[in-house]
Amino acid sequence: FLSVLPTLPAPEPTECPECGGPVAKPAGEAILRCQNRKCPAQTAAKLRHLASRSALDIEGLGEKIIDRLLELGWLSDLPSVFRLNERKAELVELDRMGEQSVGNLLQAIETAKTRPLDRFLHALGIPFVGEKAARDLARHFRSLGAILTADYEQLIAVPDVGPRTASEIQLFFEDPETRTMIEDLLNLGVAPVEPDAPVGDLFAGQTWVFTGKLESFPRDKAEKCVERLGGKTASSVSKNTFAVVAGPGAGSKLDQAQKLGVRVLDEAEFLAMLPDDVRHEVAG
Repeated sequence: FLSVLPTLPAPEPTECPECGGPVAKPAGEAILRCQNRKCPAQTAAKLRHLASRSALDIEGLGEKIIDRLLELGWLSDLPSVFRLNERKAELVELDRMGEQSVGNLLQAIETAKTRPLDRFLHALGIPFVGEKAARDLARHFRSLGAILTADYEQLIAVPDVGPRTASEIQLFFEDPETRTMIEDLLNLGVAPVEPDAPVGDLFAGQTWVFTGKLESFPRDKAEKCVERLGGKTASSVSKNTFAVVAGPGAGSKLDQAQKLGVRVLDEAEFLAMLPDDVRHEVAG
């Protein structure tokens, strides 16, 4: 007879396989994390996140070029991205780059300096702060300075920001290294664009969801319009959703709205609800 030996759990690593630094499991988490802030793997991940479409959307700064520039020592942290213009001549000499590619990359970096505040916050990689939480923070505080000085009680007052997230945000911005990083970014010309002031309360207390291929207006403009009229947007439908605007090809979100009895509008019906000036801004 064959007997099967019980599988023994693999021992947890005591050091980071990438840099050899110490690892620890943060309270309330199940994953070990490297504690070395200079860990090459962490730095690469932070840079990829910064350049990603949902963050600063730096076209041309992909994984391969990030890894290459890290090897060369031309990238080392988030501010170093905005110093690459100082190495234009050296960048042109790299394999598969050339004058035009480098020019496009540096222009994309320049454009990234003035992304909306919520995307800047998302790009920083604050623990537990994704796209939605970043939008909530930007909409609530309306300026980077106000967020930097917010205490725990002010952070917990932000809709949908829970105790753990508020604590992580406070710790992140109180950290001296974070403060230095943000100061460096601002000194390099990074200037997050603050959200427009609300123009009314037509949608106050309402949560809207946009789904499908919208043909009459860009989704981001419609979402900003809802926010300027006092409402907020979400990426999923729930019983708390006020209305769903469905374009062609709407799928599971439309099904969920119908199942829950949530109001469904087409694009024309949504536009008809807007004040004239806002409608022109969205669809003009």
